[in-house]
Amino acid sequence: MPNSYPFPTKTALLLITATILLSGCQPSADPEAKPAAETPPAAVDLWTVALIDGSKIGYSHLKQTELEENGKTYQRHHHLSELTLQR
Repeated sequence: MPNSYPFPTKTALLLITATILLSGCQPSADPEAKPAAETPPAAVDLWTVALIDGSKIGYSHLKQTELEENGKTYQRHHHLSELTLQR
């Protein structure tokens, strides 16, 4: 009598066994773990494309960083736009 199961029994058994064996291989999370003492300064690095009627005419780049100087926090912004148009 041919096997009437839609999925081969040996393959299903192998997959179930592998899942059970591999599920215990992951390290457990440390409940005593502490967050990092300092978070890195906020930074943004954003690139955008400039289009006219679906044709690329250039790009724009914005870079924003946060810095601390003399006990005060400042944000530095640098923006560059490159556009090419024909007259």
